[in-house]
Parts: sequence; C-alpha cells; structure tokens
Amino acid sequence: MKNDNLTYYIPNQTKNNTNIKTYSNLKDGYTFYVDFKLNNFIENEACVIGRQDLHYMGLFLQKPNALKICWHNDNGEYSDIFLEVGDIFSPMKVLVTVSDEIKIYRDGFYLASKRCDRIMDYTDKNILIGSINPHFREWECRFDGIIKEIKIFEGICTDPTSNYGLFAHYDFEDTCRFKTYDISENGNHGVVYENPEYRDFKINEYVKLTTEIQ
Repeated sequence: MKNDNLTYYIPNQTKNNTNIKTYSNLKDGYTFYVDFKLNNFIENEACVIGRQDLHYMGLFLQKPNALKICWHNDNGEYSDIFLEVGDIFSPMKVLVTVSDEIKIYRDGFYLASKRCDRIMDYTDKNILIGSINPHFREWECRFDGIIKEIKIFEGICTDPTSNYGLFAHYDFEDTCRFKTYDISENGNHGVVYENPEYRDFKINEYVKLTTEIQ
C-alpha cells in the first residue's frame, strides 16, 4: 500500500513503448476507483488521484470534512461535486465515472452526479497519484495517508471488482525504488515523480563521477 508520501505519475507512453494501453484508450470516458485513508492534512486540500494541468481535475479531500471531484470546462471555468462527510479520516472506497456526466460513489453507494458536457479535454494530461503539483511547494495538495488500491478502467464501470476494461491496477505491494507496478499486465506502471532539484543533483553527481573515472 502507498503510505510513503511519494507521488506517482502514469506515463502516456513508457520508455520502450511496452505499455499495451495509452491515454487514448480513456478518451471516450473512464472510471477510477480508489481505496484509501487520509491520516493528516498537509495543506487545505489533498489530492488522491488527478490529471495535471493549469486547469486540473481529480479526486480531492478538503478541510475540514469534504470529499470532492473537481474539473474545468473547456473555457477554463471551475466545476465540482462537493460533499461533506462525517469523518474525513475514516477509510473510503470511492469510485468516479467520467464522461459527459460525472458520477461519484462511496463504499458502493451512489452519492451524486453532475453534467459536464463541456469538460476540458484531458486526454494528454498526466495522471498523478498522491499530489496534483508535485514539489511545487505552494500548492502540491500532497496526500498524507494510505492508498491501498487504485483501479482505472476504460469507459464506465460501476463494479470495482471487475477486471473488464482495466487500464491500470495498483495495489502498491509490488514496488521498487522508482515505480509501483501495474498488476493489470497492461504495463502502465506508476513512476515516482522525483523532486527536480534532487534529480538534477543526482545527474550532476553522476556526470562528475564518470568524468573523474575517465
């Protein structure tokens, strides 16, 4: 399970194009299911899973006790489904379907929906887990808690136990230092989103070392 405050992103294309499915498979609608528990708020909001853009979208928790799915329309206008919950720190199993209407379910029960005919085209936008702006400092919306499972489906699926139409599936048990593996066998592994300053430092140290060896 994810409980390390890392952010993962799901590349559209893997380095060697080994993933069977790409973001284009999600163009006509998709579903994501998340089993998670928030431990603490680091900021006013915490992003569980989202799509990164200036006009972002995703599943968020907001102080003091709100669960919301938010998105932007093609003119940049913000929209959301905002739901107050009894205990924001209790375990949640949330399913969200995204098409011309967004619907949200919790623990198998339908909660709310909203039309989104003019939702922005997020087809080429990064899918992120655990933050919407990693290492941005001012507005990361970093999630501090446990994510036990994530499933992403092509199209609309209201049964999280199904494996039909799976785009990616993560249980955060099969991981290494740099990624968490997609157990759907589609090859859409979640890659650790590193701090650019730390990444650049490591690259510089590597270049320095290889130069000294030569």
